[in-house]
Amino acid sequence: MEIRIISKTETFSKLKEEWHSLEKTSSEMTVYCTFDYLYTWWKEIGINKGIRLCIICIYENSKIIGIAPLMIETKRIFGIRLKILKFLANADFHNFLLNKELGEQRIIRRVFDAIYSIEWDKLELSHISNKTSLTHFLLKSEQYNKKVEFLGENPILFLKNYDSFLIYKQLFFKKKINNYRNRLKKDFNVVFEVIKGDEKDILSKISKVHIERNQDGNKRKSLFEDTCRYNFVKEFYKECNRAMTFLIKTDDGTIVSYATCYSYYDTIYNWNTAFNPKFQKYSAGDLIYYEMINFFFEKESEIKKLDFGAGGYPWKFRMTNTFETTYKLNLNNKNFKKHHFLEIYDKVFKMGKIVLNKK
Repeated sequence: MEIRIISKTETFSKLKEEWHSLEKTSSEMTVYCTFDYLYTWWKEIGINKGIRLCIICIYENSKIIGIAPLMIETKRIFGIRLKILKFLANADFHNFLLNKELGEQRIIRRVFDAIYSIEWDKLELSHISNKTSLTHFLLKSEQYNKKVEFLGENPILFLKNYDSFLIYKQLFFKKKINNYRNRLKKDFNVVFEVIKGDEKDILSKISKVHIERNQDGNKRKSLFEDTCRYNFVKEFYKECNRAMTFLIKTDDGTIVSYATCYSYYDTIYNWNTAFNPKFQKYSAGDLIYYEMINFFFEKESEIKKLDFGAGGYPWKFRMTNTFETTYKLNLNNKNFKKHHFLEIYDKVFKMGKIVLNKK
């Protein structure tokens, strides 16, 4: 197998056709592994942050059979400059692209051969699903097992688990949900709408709702206030098949609540949601998911999976009782002088987390 490492934007761009071809032969694809998502992120965010591309490509008989989309980020910890090798882009799930017909484990081994040919101080491979070949590879390894850390849960709804929306609703929505729904319709004559991509300039409209919601006693800034992040989403949403936004709005166009999602084959990835604080008494945050999930059962038979996104917030677990766990490989490079410093730093960092969790 031949290893090629991509470090330039122009070469990354030329990978498009080969990448798309590998997407079709990989059994563990998510929207976050696609060329379209990662290249758009790189153009709008990564390239502006002084991050170095480090995409590992594995070839066999001149055909691409594996891609590890990585980057090198330089950070300073206590004044010490560190090179951190990590997955490319921000995402709820990360993974290698692997040709399932040619032996995923052997391709992963070759990727790690390539990783050790690169200069880095710390390897951080985060948000790896428990369902992937990569997680299996790491956990069965004497070398990596103890360096794998639990990260969190991604609540997921599999629609096939329920014969109808009525059955699902009885299990997961509070009994008063119909009362809230009817009151909202009566008071404001609301409608439910589904918008693909950035049609009707929807991103601009929902960003205002999200910014207002985050100003309502919330210390966190809205992600839409980050210009680079907003431009990334705007660019990615240009293709209508990549995204869907679900919203409830009044007859004068005021948005009550929304959920905006990436779309990839039979899966919807919910990554952002908010409701107008003026409609809080109508349980607007729950109602958008009521309408959205009902829509999947009634209109969108090709949608089989709704991923509620990273973050184990209680409201997500009120919507489903299934989830995927994610892990992180946190490995310090023993071949470099900063190894001892990083080992001490990691121990102190873990102790700090334990203390905070106990409070």
